[in-house]
Amino acid sequence: MITIYGFLEGPAPTGGWEVTVTCQCGTRLLRHISMKAEDAQHDIGVTSQEQHDLYQAHCSERHQGEAFNVRWVDDPSNYQGVRQSDVEVVAWSEDDLASLANQFKKTFPVNHESSATPPEEDR
Repeated sequence: MITIYGFLEGPAPTGGWEVTVTCQCGTRLLRHISMKAEDAQHDIGVTSQEQHDLYQAHCSERHQGEAFNVRWVDDPSNYQGVRQSDVEVVAWSEDDLASLANQFKKTFPVNHESSATPPEEDR
């Protein structure tokens, strides 16, 4: 069974609450604005059949028609099941950072002179 996760992103800039729905495969399926946070679970199909056609189409296309369930996540920042395919988290070691810093120093030396020549004065 494919799990589809819904969660509040936070207040929407235009009012209401921004809600995101993500499949366990990492595909973001929906961004939705709910007028009230209490309505979000209904609006995205956790407690209703709303948006289920969209989820079914995704499962048919990407998961060989496997059945799905829609699950609400209260705190997505602490939940490993919620991930998005378009977001990559990169862990840098101290050696990686030092190497990158050295590359920047070579490209942009600290004591470099301005390469632009001052404009000639009109005579």
